[in-house]
Amino acid sequence: MPGEDLFQDDADTRRIREAAGTVLADVLGWSTTPQHWNRIADLVTAIERAADRADTGAFDAAVADLELAVPVRSNRIERSARERGGIDDDLRERVNSLQHRIEGVADEENADDHSGESHR
Repeated sequence: MPGEDLFQDDADTRRIREAAGTVLADVLGWSTTPQHWNRIADLVTAIERAADRADTGAFDAAVADLELAVPVRSNRIERSARERGGIDDDLRERVNSLQHRIEGVADEENADDHSGESHR
């Protein structure tokens, strides 16, 4: 599977996966302008591509960039409700898919951790 090496079971990749899972969950609840959503979509694309290439450094950098892309409070105050909106369906699906991919790897690792245990 593409990106499999990215999700090896070590402290760094677990930290990156946890950060990615957290920020991706946050994205689903954000409200911002269409221009900002375009930027967020670009960052999600960068995360997807880094995962596909198993590029841990690029994955980490893209996740950090997405964390920094959180809509700022002043932006929310200054923009009218008409100018802001929630995530569109296409981006929501991509974020959900990426979350499941990251969580699925974590679930597989947990199963592998327990597969060698003896059951008496």
